[in-house]
Amino acid sequence: MCRCIRPVTPNHQARNTDTINQMKDGVILINVARGKLIDEPALAAALQSSEVRNRRAGCLQQ
Repeated sequence: MCRCIRPVTPNHQARNTDTINQMKDGVILINVARGKLIDEPALAAALQSSEVRNRRAGCLQQ
């Protein structure tokens, strides 16, 4: 899944536990926007459980 959304306040952590759980198991998540769009602890948990198979990001939040 590749999402291209603007990194503005309403989109802050638009990909969080709820939205990640709605994705198909084994998804590859590509973030071509900036790091603040993804809840990084939720993504880390999804990677550990293999719910998300892999991720690619231009940058991370920190």
